[in-house]
Amino acid sequence: MRRVRAAVLGAALVLGAVAWAQAISYTVQVVALSDKDSALALQAQLNSQGYPAYVVRSTTVAGDVYRVRVGAFANRQAALVFADAMPAVAGGKPVPALAEAIPPGIVSLAPRVLTRIIPDGRSVTVQPWRSGIAIRLQQRSPLQEARYVTVEGDQVDSFDAWLAVPSADGSITRLRDLALWPDSYQQDPQAARDAYQASVVSLVADGLGLSASDVRATITTGPGDAVPHLVVLERVTRASDGTESSKLLALGVPALGMTPEGPARYLGLAPGELPDAPPTTPLAADAPATGPLQGSGWTARQNGDFVTLTAGDASWVQAVGTLLWTDGHVVATAYRSSLLFYDFLPR
Repeated sequence: MRRVRAAVLGAALVLGAVAWAQAISYTVQVVALSDKDSALALQAQLNSQGYPAYVVRSTTVAGDVYRVRVGAFANRQAALVFADAMPAVAGGKPVPALAEAIPPGIVSLAPRVLTRIIPDGRSVTVQPWRSGIAIRLQQRSPLQEARYVTVEGDQVDSFDAWLAVPSADGSITRLRDLALWPDSYQQDPQAARDAYQASVVSLVADGLGLSASDVRATITTGPGDAVPHLVVLERVTRASDGTESSKLLALGVPALGMTPEGPARYLGLAPGELPDAPPTTPLAADAPATGPLQGSGWTARQNGDFVTLTAGDASWVQAVGTLLWTDGHVVATAYRSSLLFYDFLPR
């Protein structure tokens, strides 16, 4: 495994604050020792195992303390899972720590966990989404709406839908369940539920130019869910202030058949209004990548329970989990019962 140049390693004992090219939030503290030689020996041992280790000296009333630390991480979640995966070292359990005096040359990229997903028996796929990706989780038995988690830069959003497709104009065509009882239905009398349902049915009928009886004929209930609902196709737009508005396009007819992407038949559907499901890639812990993953300026390789990241002339253990997938910017790994989605920020 390649290492950073000797000059960089020689600077790993940091005696004061060091200016960074870019601020990094967290590191992992392995152990704090009172003996300088022991700290340096442990640093060398960790370096030989592929960890980007360094030592920071702190002066206390009881004397100097030498803190052995590993890596630079762009957020606490990345440092937390890394510390959790590391074994105990010299009697101490690694823990996340606020970044302090990380050598500027120890690593050139800092991992960031964008989101952590627990599949919990649901199928998981990933697809392109505007400037990022969308992660789609869906229970197939019994068949239910999917949960979409969209990741664009450091912006992570989520919503439920049978199908969601972004457009070039920034809008989203979305197929989702529309509840016909209010959120407070458990405390409401049946008369209040019926009145709320009649109001929604009337609005949907007017919006699509259908009769109220046509709309009522499509009412359904999900598995294990007593709340009646409609399956509506809508186009959603978001204003600059973050508020959303939607336009109804069609109404699904679940009684005529359901697929993982929603009903097989619709009422009020104009040609081209139902978008094609985008290409997706399935992700599963038991289907790891068959080799290294190549990204923008880096290569990720499996290294036991960790991921070794090579950037330039340096290779270090920097991420956690079993490599699954990348689009060249985001990397998905399987870690215990979850999926981690990383990107890597330049320092």
